[in-house]
Amino acid sequence: MAANSWAPFVGEELVNKGFSTDLVTNILNKAGYEYEVHIVPWARALNGTYDGDYDALYVAWYSDERAKKLNYAEPYLVNRIKFIKRKGEKVTYKTLEDFKAYKIGIARDYAYQAEFDNATFLKKETARTFVLNLKKLLAKRVDLTLEDEWVAKYEIANKLKEAEGKVEFIDNALSENPLHFVVSRKNPNHETIVKKFNEALAALKKDGTYDEIKALHGF
Repeated sequence: MAANSWAPFVGEELVNKGFSTDLVTNILNKAGYEYEVHIVPWARALNGTYDGDYDALYVAWYSDERAKKLNYAEPYLVNRIKFIKRKGEKVTYKTLEDFKAYKIGIARDYAYQAEFDNATFLKKETARTFVLNLKKLLAKRVDLTLEDEWVAKYEIANKLKEAEGKVEFIDNALSENPLHFVVSRKNPNHETIVKKFNEALAALKKDGTYDEIKALHGF
């Protein structure tokens, strides 16, 4: 199975190669499968699973197009993209129109959510990475930035500790994307693999292993 490096979910440098790797390998152990983990660039992971070079991809969001080639197991986590502001500043929103007056730091070539990505009425300022946007937020060069909540927490804890206690999430998420283990439809046993995966995931949630793995990775 394949995945791309994506801290804190997947990474050679992370504890047990990241939360997703740790959880999914525990699920596959429970389901009675042997496996090999390949951490490769995203395009290779996705296309390789489409083509059947890999049996499974274990960090994937849903799309109708992907579902034609991939069989989706039940989600094992939800990724929430949230706006981040300086702590104590009052910023709330119901629609993106509410952000017209704000300068928003975004990461280059990052797809956040279709409506936001296409909102030309917003003042967006691009930087290479989320960490750079966070530094600009602290320096008051932008008013807001945004990122998946787990990625943001990991980046702050490991790459920008000076932001701890100085920034906070705006409650309502811009988007929520369930995170899935998917099996190539080229694999003749894809339906059985997904069924056993779902059963093992439910069992790990019931016996407390799921929560233990989340806690180990700071979730």
